[in-house]
Amino acid sequence: MVRIPSRSSHRKIAAAITLLFQSFPTFSSAMHFSLMFFPLGVIFLWSWTPFHLFSETKWLVESYLLPYGRLWAVLGAIGIVLIVVGIVMFLAAYLHYLSRRKAGVVKTGLYSVVRHPQYLGIILATFGLFLFRRPTDAWPSPLPGTFVHWMPMEIIAWLTLVFLYVLLANSEEKYLQRKHGEDFLSYKREVPFILPILPPNVSEWLPIKVPTSGSGRVIFLLSIYLSMVIITAIILKSLL
Repeated sequence: MVRIPSRSSHRKIAAAITLLFQSFPTFSSAMHFSLMFFPLGVIFLWSWTPFHLFSETKWLVESYLLPYGRLWAVLGAIGIVLIVVGIVMFLAAYLHYLSRRKAGVVKTGLYSVVRHPQYLGIILATFGLFLFRRPTDAWPSPLPGTFVHWMPMEIIAWLTLVFLYVLLANSEEKYLQRKHGEDFLSYKREVPFILPILPPNVSEWLPIKVPTSGSGRVIFLLSIYLSMVIITAIILKSLL
């Protein structure tokens, strides 16, 4: 006897597809276009209507009330600092780049710390926005019993944004390598990618060989992204 999938099974499959490919258009565009602010669109993904259509994904875009305590106050203060630092870093790196881009590869200023300080600034600022929670009452001195709003989709959206900027930076470096040749390669060997705590050529430290081009690289990167989304969703679901 052939078993016919139930309506519930169809809904679960549709919900899984919605979750896995919720930002695939942005992912694809970042693979081909150097649009600095385009990945920022993913921070609005938690308001997308499709997540409300399935019970399996509706929890991602529901707002949860969490008690406001000392932890949220500390996280909020850290968030404000990260927002300010991120914005200042982005503006400083951008203005420095504009003043020196005609001379070749920019290696001074913040570009001597990481190869993509502008993106690092955006990543820090958006993470600060994620940490900062305005209490529902009497901010900045909330009363006892005050709550903050939290939505699970926010962390997935931020992780997606980080991943997209990594892809965008990687795409830009291919162009810079073709344009500047050994000058950029020597810079690449000496200065970290986006995070200053990681070695410059972090891919060489991985236990597996990362495809450098073609469909193999697309499949590899997409697999990393989907795995990241699934693992994050499972962890968030277990905490609720």
